[in-house]
Amino acid sequence: MNKRKSTLIFATIATVTVGLVIFGFVFKKTEEEKMNGLTEIFDISNDGTIAYVSYDKGEQQITITKGDEISNYYIYGKKTIQDIAFSPNGATLIYSVSPNDVETDLLSSVNALDVETFEETNLFQKTGLITEVAFDPKNGDQLFYLKAETFENYSPIARANPHDFDIFSYNITEEKHTQYTNLKQYSMDSLQVSPSDETVYIQMFDDAHAETAEDIFEAHLRIFKVPLDDPEGLTVISDPNKDIDIYDFAILPDEDKIIYQSVSNANAGGTFQYELFEYDLNTNKETQLTHLKEYTSRPIIYNDNVYFIVDKQFAQKRPDFHLYKMDLDGENIVEVELGF
Repeated sequence: MNKRKSTLIFATIATVTVGLVIFGFVFKKTEEEKMNGLTEIFDISNDGTIAYVSYDKGEQQITITKGDEISNYYIYGKKTIQDIAFSPNGATLIYSVSPNDVETDLLSSVNALDVETFEETNLFQKTGLITEVAFDPKNGDQLFYLKAETFENYSPIARANPHDFDIFSYNITEEKHTQYTNLKQYSMDSLQVSPSDETVYIQMFDDAHAETAEDIFEAHLRIFKVPLDDPEGLTVISDPNKDIDIYDFAILPDEDKIIYQSVSNANAGGTFQYELFEYDLNTNKETQLTHLKEYTSRPIIYNDNVYFIVDKQFAQKRPDFHLYKMDLDGENIVEVELGF
């Protein structure tokens, strides 16, 4: 092969290679860019207005809808919305947002969005990951939040997740932060604020008395009541003998019952089925409310209904979330149409 012919061949290969690279950059979509539809994040205001977070071609957006009227939506851009919460008067939606790459940029912003005008105000920024926000229903100036200090994997076979959680609050008028716990919990979820006294409820591992690695491994996720004037006096209020983990939960306004997510077929083998259960704090009786045989999560109480999310493609490549509602006793389950 002569030099001229060799040069021509290599030039042709280079041109084709560059063309393929450019084609790949232009037309190849990442998994995030392919994402569409509802997420698990939603909230309901006191007047029935629903806010939810969804994906549109990989971009997250907040939509606010009341009845059949859907408002303009607000797209935040290349960041991830962690949680949303309506103010007690329903005029403001608070949301926590973080960079997409939290492993290298662990920073959270908490913003206020005017429900009518969609004007945005940044309330504060904090190092760490603010995973949940919840207003004190007794005080519209008091916003509680859960914050993780790290985002890492604790073992080579585990994926990275937020860890070292504690409970905080922020007084909007005074611009003052308060830290209530110093637990540095492995995980902490479902922050609920009492409508009657200075108490919050959270879900986390019941591992306070664990002494060995085996004890920690055998600890279960349970629901705790945390008195804000004595956070170290927190107590388990779910069944302390339940040997199946409890996940998302909502406490009823009278604070006498809890509705939570748990596995219904833990001993059956195969793919777990996550259903909603009711637990009566007075009788210590658990009742299964849903029998959908799907992944049912995120209960929120509004009036005499429970709103919740169902993933119809659980354990598959991508989730397919839908919003449902039912009566408090588990009857009359219907899907809430959101236009997807």
